[in-house]
Amino acid sequence: MLGPLEALIRLHELRMQETDGRKQSHRYESEVERCKLELPPQLIDRHEYLMKRYGAGAIVAIKNGCCTGCHVQIPSARKNKIDENIYACEHCGRLLYDEARVYDLVA
Repeated sequence: MLGPLEALIRLHELRMQETDGRKQSHRYESEVERCKLELPPQLIDRHEYLMKRYGAGAIVAIKNGCCTGCHVQIPSARKNKIDENIYACEHCGRLLYDEARVYDLVA
């Protein structure tokens, strides 16, 4: 079972493969569905909208307190939390994650 952040990042990776023209397989489809089961429908819809608008930049890290998509400073007290460890930039609307948190998940 994936957590929301892990499922969102994996779904984003899979969607990027799709936009790169890589051939979809049964395994691909089942992995997309598995990720979607871990996420609220509103978050999936928002991700799809942002993919159309920003492509690979739909989900970006927070680095040094800034959105790496639009480079606007995000004060800790103003983080717009959407789900567990998933935020939204108040300026550009991109989905954000704390880069340090992802390293903790991978390690």
